[in-house]
Amino acid sequence: MITDIKTDDSGNVLSLNCCGINMSGFQFIRLFDIRAVNFKMSRSQNLYTFKTKGVGDSIGMSFNAALKLSESGMSCDEIMNSFFSL
Repeated sequence: MITDIKTDDSGNVLSLNCCGINMSGFQFIRLFDIRAVNFKMSRSQNLYTFKTKGVGDSIGMSFNAALKLSESGMSCDEIMNSFFSL
């Protein structure tokens, strides 16, 4: 179950809860091989469908997303870890 989806004004997913695990939007798209953090999700029974806006490579750091995370109170280390999990 996917809950607590938080987005910025552009529609980019900043964070969410997936099966009781809180994660960033970037962690989520890497885990499920979704093309961009700007996605809309729909659910029919137990089937989730994701429609993305834009194409992200999911391997770099978006300046705008990093800025929004910073403005939301995340530290530099937290932001770097959300983009480049070590």
